[in-house]
Amino acid sequence: MFFLSRVARLQVPLPQFTRDRFFRRPNMLESDKARFYYWNLFSIAVTGLPIWYMMTVNYRFCEESVMLSEALGSVPLKQTDLGLFFPHKIPK
Repeated sequence: MFFLSRVARLQVPLPQFTRDRFFRRPNMLESDKARFYYWNLFSIAVTGLPIWYMMTVNYRFCEESVMLSEALGSVPLKQTDLGLFFPHKIPK
């Protein structure tokens, strides 16, 4: 019995570290990589779609919307002072 275990310990399998340059890792197939890539691309597009919409939408539906919002008590829109960014536009 001990003889068989000693013989089994003497045969150590050597790992193969070098591979052929055409060898592909079998853990992820090309179809899985393509599916993963296209899913990420789709999720980025779906995330960017509402952001793009919010940047381009005209949220004032009619000309009276400013007048109505002021009548309801909202703070009127003010011009932003750009003097810190553009010193030549500071009123003198």
